[in-house]
Amino acid sequence: MTRGSSKSTGSLGREFRRCVLVVFLSAALAHAAHLDVAQQMTKTGDWRGALREFQLARQAGERAPFLPVSIAMCHEHLEEWRAALNELNPYVKQYPNDSRAWYYLGNAQFFEREFDAARQTFARAIALNASYTDAYRGLGLADLELKDYNGAYHAWLKAVSLDKSDEKSRYYLGRLFYEANLADQAAYWLRRALELDAGDYKVQTYLGLSAETLHFPDTALALYRSAIQLSKQRGEPYAWAYLSLAKLLRQRGDEQKALATIEEAVAKCPEPHELTLFAEMLAPRGDTQRAEQLLRRAIAMDRSLSEPHYRLALLLRRAGKPEEARRQMDLFHETKAREDRQPKVAAILKSATSQ
Repeated sequence: MTRGSSKSTGSLGREFRRCVLVVFLSAALAHAAHLDVAQQMTKTGDWRGALREFQLARQAGERAPFLPVSIAMCHEHLEEWRAALNELNPYVKQYPNDSRAWYYLGNAQFFEREFDAARQTFARAIALNASYTDAYRGLGLADLELKDYNGAYHAWLKAVSLDKSDEKSRYYLGRLFYEANLADQAAYWLRRALELDAGDYKVQTYLGLSAETLHFPDTALALYRSAIQLSKQRGEPYAWAYLSLAKLLRQRGDEQKALATIEEAVAKCPEPHELTLFAEMLAPRGDTQRAEQLLRRAIAMDRSLSEPHYRLALLLRRAGKPEEARRQMDLFHETKAREDRQPKVAAILKSATSQ
C-alpha cells in the first residue's frame, strides 16, 4: 500500500466516523426533541399530540422517570381514565413518594367512580405534601360523593386557606351550602368565587339559585340569563342554568317564555330534570305522546330519579294503562324512599360550621 493510499484510507475512515457520529447525534437529538415537543404541546392544550410525542419518547428509550405521569396526565385531559390508571398504578409502586402521581391516580379513580379508593389516594398525596391544594379539592369531591359532607367542607376550606386564588373550592363550598339550604353562606362563597372569575357560568347559576331563595328574583333572572349566554358562547350550554330560568319564569306566570327556554335546553343540553319539566309542561297542552317519550328518555338517562317515574305514572293512568302506571308508581315510591334516606346536608353542615 502506498503512502498516498494510506492517507486516503485514513481520510475515508475519519469521514465515515464523522458521518456515523452525525447520524448518532441527529437520532439522539430527535429523540430528545420528543419530550420538548410534548411539553410545548401541553402548554397549548394539544393533549392528543402531546400524548403521541410522550409515547414516541418512551419508544426511543429516553430515560425520564416522570414519563408515565406525563402520559397519564394526557390521558386524563382526554378523559381516558382507565388508560391513566394503567400508567399510574405501577408507577406509584415504584415511586411511592411522588405526591403528584398520587394526585393524578386519585383523579382517575374518581372519574372511574372508585370514590373510596380516590379518597384514600388523595389523602396519600396530602400526607406527602401538606400544601397540595389540588389534592384537598379532589379529597372534598370524593367525600361529597361518599356523602361525607363534613369531610368535603373541611377539605375545601383547607384548600381555600392554602390558595387564595382557588376559585373552584370557593364554588364547591357555595354549592355545598346551597344544597344545605344555607343560602346566605352559599351566596357569600359564590360571590367570593366570582371575584376570581366573573365569567364562571356555573357560579353565576348557583348564585342565582341562592338569590332566588333569598327572595331576589330579578337578580336571579339576570344571573341565569348571563350564565346561559356565557355557556353558549363557550360551546358548553349549561343545563342547570336553563332549568333554573325556566322554573323561575314559570313561577312568575310566563309560561310561553318558560316553555321556549326548556325546549331550547332539551335541544342543546338534554338532562333528565329538563326532560321531566318539559314533559310536565307539554302534557296539559295535549302533547301526551311527546311527553311520554321525554319521560321515558329521562328515566333511561337516570333511573335513580323519582320525579320522572311519578310523572310517567300519572300520564299512563290518564292514558288508560293502569298496569304500567302501577309499576311506575311503585318505582317512584322506591326511588323516593332511597332519596329520603340520603344523609341530610343541612344537619351535617350546621354541625360542622358550629364547631
